[in-house]
Amino acid sequence: MKPMRWIWGIVLLVVPHAAAQPMEILYDDLDPQLKAEVKVFISMYTHLLIHGEPAEGADAFSFTHPDANSPLFQPYVAYVRTLAKIKGGGDSRFFGHLVGPADVAAYSDGTFVFTPTSEPAPTLNHLSAIMASGGTAQASVTDGVLSSVGLGVQPVEGGSPYVSPLDPPEFEDWMADLASLAANTAATLDPAMDIRHMLLGEPTNAERMRASLDAWLQVHRADDFGLGSYVIHGMFGRFGALPVIVLSYADGYLLVDGIDGTLAGPYLYDDEIDLVSLVSLRSEHDGVSSVSGVNMGDSSTAVLAKRIRNKPPRHYERDPSCPGNLECWEPRNAPAYDCQPRAVSGGGCVCKARGNWVPGPNAPAGSPPNVTTYMTCTIPGPGSDCPQSTSLPAPPTHIPAPADCKQTWYHDQPV
Repeated sequence: MKPMRWIWGIVLLVVPHAAAQPMEILYDDLDPQLKAEVKVFISMYTHLLIHGEPAEGADAFSFTHPDANSPLFQPYVAYVRTLAKIKGGGDSRFFGHLVGPADVAAYSDGTFVFTPTSEPAPTLNHLSAIMASGGTAQASVTDGVLSSVGLGVQPVEGGSPYVSPLDPPEFEDWMADLASLAANTAATLDPAMDIRHMLLGEPTNAERMRASLDAWLQVHRADDFGLGSYVIHGMFGRFGALPVIVLSYADGYLLVDGIDGTLAGPYLYDDEIDLVSLVSLRSEHDGVSSVSGVNMGDSSTAVLAKRIRNKPPRHYERDPSCPGNLECWEPRNAPAYDCQPRAVSGGGCVCKARGNWVPGPNAPAGSPPNVTTYMTCTIPGPGSDCPQSTSLPAPPTHIPAPADCKQTWYHDQPV
């Protein structure tokens, strides 16, 4: 029988948003009062991102419209999506890293958009948006820069549900425990406080939930977990954005609603991130609007949490004192790498090693003196065939094929 994907919050938990209704504020243009308040909010948030400290009055800010204080109302993310559609080759999905806080501040201040005419693709996208505005946008070219004013936030386009051509990984018992933890964690978080978390540079509720799930996985699924997690936004309407936590494990990944903790999956690593599955469950979604994703990236993240990442820190390198320019793997419980049977269906082994990276010659002053790196290799087959651990100070290249090895780094530095 073909394995199933689960939306665990439906079958196991009482979903707390069931009584809500589609929010008009997420789909309509901003009225003058809300637009003025959004301008203040964006000014405060970009001040934090640019200067590294909260703006005056940030600890007391709230919107007059009650629905605007929902974590689903995300004007900053909506402005990033609007600008990324121009700067990211015409596709707003997953291009948030191309848009900086100064870009968003200019757009919020007067819907100003700037593209250098020396960059053909963004300039053509900008011109197309101006022509499609129906005369509401005005444009000019000065000193090699195309500028416009009046381009509004448009509804999300595209984003039909993704259907994988392959069978998903099997649903495992520990995922039900993770779903319970996510729901219980969500119940302790106040959604109305998220706006102040953002303005004060504190972790958002979704980041707090992500940290709780990460900690649980590190303790209870250490052999399967190690590729990290992050938060992506599922955009819908004009200003709607559901924070979704992406959790990777040995055989794929899971998605978690960053507001109520509903879990979806599992999915294969190569599967497109299926944000529709969770966004469409929320009754604040009107059931017909398209869904797309925006990965905000470090350009708009006020808090850069220390966690396992798929890339090393910028300007870091292998320890040059290691012989042969190889990794210097530290002893881990005596051996340089340690192999244990995997406690999952299908068996196999997981082998781990640990080492350090150091700042390179171009690293900024004050960089941490070392960053821990991990090598995790999974080997199919019976767990009884796990290779013996070794104390050789070298990478785990002695692990027999067919091993699938992945290297990760634990840090809080830019990548």
